[in-house]
Amino acid sequence: MNLSDSFEVEQELIKQGWKKTDNVNHADAVLINTCSVRKTAETRIIGRLGFYKNIKKTKKNLTLLVMGCFAQKDGDLLKKSYPFIDLIIGTQNKNKIPELLNAVKKHKPKKAVFNQFEDHFDFMEPSIDHQAFFRAFLPIIKGCNNYCSYCIVPYTRGREVSIQSSFLLDELKKLIDKGVSEVFLLGQNVNSYGKDISDINFSELLLKISKFKEIKRIKFMTSHPKDFSDELIHAIETIPQVVKHVHLPLQTASNRILKLMNRKYTFEDYQLIIEKLRKKIPDISLSTDILSAFPGETEEEYLQTFEALRTLQFDKAFIFLYSPREGTAAYPLKESLNQKEKKLRVHHMVELQNQISFEKLKRFLHTYQEVIPEKISRKNGFELMGNSHFDTKVIFQGDESDFGKMIQVKIKDVKGMSLIGEK
Repeated sequence: MNLSDSFEVEQELIKQGWKKTDNVNHADAVLINTCSVRKTAETRIIGRLGFYKNIKKTKKNLTLLVMGCFAQKDGDLLKKSYPFIDLIIGTQNKNKIPELLNAVKKHKPKKAVFNQFEDHFDFMEPSIDHQAFFRAFLPIIKGCNNYCSYCIVPYTRGREVSIQSSFLLDELKKLIDKGVSEVFLLGQNVNSYGKDISDINFSELLLKISKFKEIKRIKFMTSHPKDFSDELIHAIETIPQVVKHVHLPLQTASNRILKLMNRKYTFEDYQLIIEKLRKKIPDISLSTDILSAFPGETEEEYLQTFEALRTLQFDKAFIFLYSPREGTAAYPLKESLNQKEKKLRVHHMVELQNQISFEKLKRFLHTYQEVIPEKISRKNGFELMGNSHFDTKVIFQGDESDFGKMIQVKIKDVKGMSLIGEK
């Protein structure tokens, strides 16, 4: 979502005559997009601010703009602590950025912090992926109503607001005219799309998008288990363009901790969804998020999650250490583990998942996979890297003329976390 936000703003600035530069010495403005999901993300931003503070000492006319979730959550504090920041733009005000940057070249705005929540969104034009010209990011729902006890997102992104399907489909037509053949649907919780407005639901939206013959592939992220319906499973199974990959965060296998997290499902509910998906789509690729060392997590509860990884056999798992976020319901909860113990739990789960991920890739050996190559391999200029319909990384020999095409690749080997194939 942050990548999409950055591309949207950059795209609009270029339309208004700005040019992108990778050299800060040539820049008139620097935009820093921020994240607040974990404390480490904010710490990295503070480090970057120190770098630009020194730059601004010698480059007086440089406009420094901080946008995104950190700006939304702590805009006034950022301005007080780092007065050299010129503009601070929250998540719902990014559409103001081109106007404000143009104005700042003439005179300083009276107000430097723009982080109020709006009653509505002024949506910017969906962005095309800079690395893959055929792929577009299409946000379909903004915000989140779930209020998981550890998560700051509802406080930085606001309540859920679905975008009218008629608007989305009109925007998709424009993207297709620009050569887009793969669309990535985005939202904090895509499968709650349409619940806040009198419109179609997420499964119906997938079906409408699939009617565009130019669209070869439809991806989406992220889903919430409590909203994962049988209708959506049927859509994934039966719509050819929808990738056979689902990212479905589990977080923990302990029902007690799930309740403390306010996740609104049990581990048994989650298992049932996985069983249904694998029954309907036997080769489906599944990934998840695990949040380790939540306050009060016991050794037994940690082992429950460890065993769930072994049992459920995800293709990928993104395993994170709990990060206290001030303002969330979990923030006052007492933590019982020291940092070493927390990191050890994560380390053991990552080791297990790496073994599982490698073994899961072997099921594709000697099969043909449809791959859309998108970039040159970093290790070999004669090799291309792309993703299969199961969202697995595939490397094979080719050149830039293959970019954006759907290519049949025979899988010959597995190396690391990639499939190796040939045309």
